[in-house]
Amino acid sequence: MLEAYLELEIWSLEIPPSPFRHDHSATTFDPTLVTIQIQFFSYFKDLTGCERTSAELPDGARLGDLIAQLQERFPKLVEMKNSTLIAVGVEYQKADYVLKDGDEVSLFPPVQGG
Repeated sequence: MLEAYLELEIWSLEIPPSPFRHDHSATTFDPTLVTIQIQFFSYFKDLTGCERTSAELPDGARLGDLIAQLQERFPKLVEMKNSTLIAVGVEYQKADYVLKDGDEVSLFPPVQGG
């Protein structure tokens, strides 16, 4: 009897939606949009109040478009615009890089050494 109760409890747990994944079931899928995952490092987490987020942009959008959207969403990022390193995957990219659906973008400060 206890096993049946435990199994029932496990299957009745409600798992909240992940804040890092876009819920396509709640909206109509639009093939003209690309979904980009963004990760913030170091004090960029403090400036944004989060470690990760996602954004949707029109197909063909460039990295500069994403940064503009992020600066609008997180105004404190504007003050860091001249000291931000941006990578897509593991490669540094410039503002004219064309984003693809599923790209992972990382924002972090320049590394300082002694």
